[in-house]
Amino acid sequence: MKTVYTNLMKGSENHLRAFVSQLSANGVKYAPVLLTTDEYNSIINGTTGKGKVSNQGGH
Repeated sequence: MKTVYTNLMKGSENHLRAFVSQLSANGVKYAPVLLTTDEYNSIINGTTGKGKVSNQGGH
């Protein structure tokens, strides 16, 4: 369960970075609503959520 949760969090953080990047490329500035400024900045600056996502369950 811990691995699944960790991988979901990494994926969510990666999606947030991609989303904000695309908004920025189109001249839109995103401001977080639910995340604190520190949490948001930590994710956007890439200090969390990076690394290989494990696929230990296999497909």
